[in-house]
Amino acid sequence: MSATASLWLSVETFHPLACNVVPEQPIKVQQQFTVPAPIESVWSFLRDVNSFASCIPDVQQVEAVDERTFNAVVKVHILTMKAEFQVTATIVEETPPTHLVSELRGADAEHGGTIALRNVLDLRSLPGGETEVSYVVDGTLSGTLAALGGGMAVKLKAMQMGKAFAAEVRRRVVMVNGRGIFPP
Repeated sequence: MSATASLWLSVETFHPLACNVVPEQPIKVQQQFTVPAPIESVWSFLRDVNSFASCIPDVQQVEAVDERTFNAVVKVHILTMKAEFQVTATIVEETPPTHLVSELRGADAEHGGTIALRNVLDLRSLPGGETEVSYVVDGTLSGTLAALGGGMAVKLKAMQMGKAFAAEVRRRVVMVNGRGIFPP
């Protein structure tokens, strides 16, 4: 067997894309942060789809299908690869103003990738009119994008997006006259 054939067998044996196996990476982001505003204001902000989406990096557009279902375009750039996911998010459970569960599913037609996430958002009123926000995003990403960097690139990108979301929510929800409001 030639060195070239041996190398190809090694790549084919160990690289999922060479075997036509669709790689899949788990995504899990969990974070807790405090917003200097009352729970009702934070809930109102996060429940408004455009406000919520404006805090998530890479969301390009959002369209409400109905009160509980939303379509969006999410363009992500991981390492050298760019992908554009067409996603649908559905609120599956809601207890205002403290708890919301949504599920997101989507696909990137160009690279054949898919994403499926379950998002749990909880709010808790704190002394002094502040609100604790905690969330868990749990799911999978499959396709070429999932294989980048052995999956570490996906995990790093998910963590970066989570931190950016928290910072943006804190930045946008502002205390004015003892009431939390958010700028247009």
